[in-house]
Amino acid sequence: MTGTLVLDLDEFTATLVRSGVPEVHRLPPGLRLDGLAVPGCRFVVLLPDSGDELGWQEAAHRVVAPFGRPVYADRLTAVAAAAGAGGISGAFPVCDLAAGGLHAGFAEVAENRIRVDHRIREPELGWASFVGAVVRALPGRSGPAVHRALADGGERLAVTLRLAREDAAYGDTPAVWVEGQAVPAGLLLDCLTPYAQRLRSALAELRVPAAEPVLAGEFVGFPLLREFVFDVSGEKPGAFSPGPHAAAHGAVQLASGRFTRQEPLPLPLKLPLHRVRNGLLEEANIPIPVGPGEFASLGERPLRLGAGPGDVPLGDRAELVLEAADGVRRLDLSALPAGSYEVGLRVSRRLGAVLALRAGDGATPVFIPLEART
Repeated sequence: MTGTLVLDLDEFTATLVRSGVPEVHRLPPGLRLDGLAVPGCRFVVLLPDSGDELGWQEAAHRVVAPFGRPVYADRLTAVAAAAGAGGISGAFPVCDLAAGGLHAGFAEVAENRIRVDHRIREPELGWASFVGAVVRALPGRSGPAVHRALADGGERLAVTLRLAREDAAYGDTPAVWVEGQAVPAGLLLDCLTPYAQRLRSALAELRVPAAEPVLAGEFVGFPLLREFVFDVSGEKPGAFSPGPHAAAHGAVQLASGRFTRQEPLPLPLKLPLHRVRNGLLEEANIPIPVGPGEFASLGERPLRLGAGPGDVPLGDRAELVLEAADGVRRLDLSALPAGSYEVGLRVSRRLGAVLALRAGDGATPVFIPLEART
């Protein structure tokens, strides 16, 4: 039975979805699959919303390439795809309360295209941070035990928290038990209240009249939290909720091609090549390919540029000239360490078109944003 393997590099999990059922695993150190890839499965890589997006993309490519060509996306796009599969369309705020933090933004689902703008990433507003606050309030109790108690609290947890919120007299009522110790509802509210205040502040700019937020993530089922989010949005909770595994289910939709991430495509770039070969002047415009792991080639071998044995010697030049259909791009390479580099083109959600220069096979490329045309 085939499935879809979703590598989430924000949460550092690998989720194998087969017949709609997710199996969640922690990714081992070193970004290894360790037998997680099943024959014939499709791959989706969810890239981080912040940090070294392109570096993670190249690392994931090295791991996944032997098994197949993955779809690259991010958690918010995947959650929006899950919403689209559930019949939600148009523009709406999306709020993903994952273990590792809050992901939020404006999503637009139009036919099979998905676009997410105005992104917010708050690592301190995740389920793990809230569990940590409760652990600090319960000396001697372990994080995993607190996590299990809160996740399995069920109806009693929901009722006691709501009662304690409405009437302080219920603050001492046990809401859950952790390793035999009763945890009063008031203590949990004391931990939840500052979290809710930070959540309101983070989401305030995403308020859109008449646009019901789509909520997802591990934390979204926690009692009262949905109310906090909808207090910010000004809308009543709707019947649709993609659930805690929304990113994985949405990634399956992306892998199937039902939805695609809308992203700008860079103009084709070419590297002018002038060299003497067999006593003759050779001129050519070498196309620079786009995509992780893709680098320009000369025939059957990689094209290299640099101060060493490169096809395009840089010498002491601090500038590389590239040709595009709408003009010339000039890149400042003065800070580039001496060496010989392969050259490719990448697309970053934050930086746009970026040149990737790799010193050797398996090395992490140096990424240089393209300057404006001249």
